[in-house]
Amino acid sequence: MGYGALLTAAAFLFLFTLGIAARGAIGGDVFVVGAIGFVIAVVSLFVFMPILQMLTNALLTEEGTFSPFTFVEKLFSDRLWSLRCLTEGSRCGVAWNSLFLAVLVGIISTLLGLAFALVATRTGFPFRRTLRALTVLPIITPAFVIGLAVILLFGLSGVFTQAWATLFDTQPTRWVYGLPGLLIAQSLAFTPIAFLVLIAVVEGVSPSLNEAPQTLRASR
Repeated sequence: MGYGALLTAAAFLFLFTLGIAARGAIGGDVFVVGAIGFVIAVVSLFVFMPILQMLTNALLTEEGTFSPFTFVEKLFSDRLWSLRCLTEGSRCGVAWNSLFLAVLVGIISTLLGLAFALVATRTGFPFRRTLRALTVLPIITPAFVIGLAVILLFGLSGVFTQAWATLFDTQPTRWVYGLPGLLIAQSLAFTPIAFLVLIAVVEGVSPSLNEAPQTLRASR
């Protein structure tokens, strides 16, 4: 609809939040109410609207009409739930692939987060503050930046891919465009979250619980 419609919608939004603040919401703070309204509008526009659009398209038939049976048919299709990879050697359904990826990412990110938490709390690592600061970066960095970084490093023309091909005289491949690339990107994205959760757990465990078995000649 153009920038004029966007400006008009923003003006109506802030007029609406101004009216809510005038009625005493959040102590009548216009700035806070406007900020909350802006955040809700942005999340609705970029998160809930695409989801609503996707669900709407799932109800459309090939003729362009709405039918709940079409949604049920798509929801339980073999493309989502097929297990032919176990019997025929073909690909599994998308849902099983997503579940497999989630389990792998959960295990890897938890182990890495625990390792970093132990390094930051139980060792004399000299750059512990820097480590804590670096773990926050993937959280505030947009997801597409992590994906772009993986492609630029390990893609067909990536730095590491070209360096590997030059050193070992091999042909570059597209190995990162699949499960390995998704695994790397998701692990980088969720390891900091696991670290922030586990470091609080590790700090809550008294070091005396580790020292007690060592006095009984137990290993670290």
